[in-house]
Amino acid sequence: MKNYHSILIIAFIALLGCEASKPSLDKNSRDDSLTMQEVAASEDEIKVEPNPSKGQAESETNASSHSFEPKAEAGSNSGPWSVTALPSYSEEEEVKVSFTNSSDETIILYNPMRKNVERLKNGEWASVNVVYCRCRPCPAPPETREIRPGKSYSVKWSKKEDGCNENKFTQSECKPGTYRISISYRSDGARSVESIEFKI
Repeated sequence: MKNYHSILIIAFIALLGCEASKPSLDKNSRDDSLTMQEVAASEDEIKVEPNPSKGQAESETNASSHSFEPKAEAGSNSGPWSVTALPSYSEEEEVKVSFTNSSDETIILYNPMRKNVERLKNGEWASVNVVYCRCRPCPAPPETREIRPGKSYSVKWSKKEDGCNENKFTQSECKPGTYRISISYRSDGARSVESIEFKI
């Protein structure tokens, strides 16, 4: 009987020892679990955290590309017209000036058959005689002509001044210098003059 009581006491002491060590194991396990969660949370934060320097660099690169993006140069525009002409013409070239209606409305051109050519002389513009009909009775030219949006009106000039001598048509070469061709028109209810200068 005495041996039986001794065995019970030893078993009881062993049981108490297991129970005493169990909370320590649970604590260590819980600490380990918390540590793993903190590491996982830290890794998640690193993954989703934006890179300010990279984003700023990309933003500056995009802004720079837009700021320095080359743009195409526009044509020569004046009022409702887009004018095409050379700044100077060689001796062999015929002068040609094109006026294109770049507006959204129809422009009324006055005296479309007449070429209004002038030469700059002593700081003033002097008329150069250019006729549309050669020294004979000619029908009256049309007074106006409509130039619709996107359509063009061209003036060609041989760089010669016209004349009539005893009803005979004559021409003389114009001297080198600065000249201009002008057109008279009505747009937006107002009458205006458009001129383009060039050299020969």
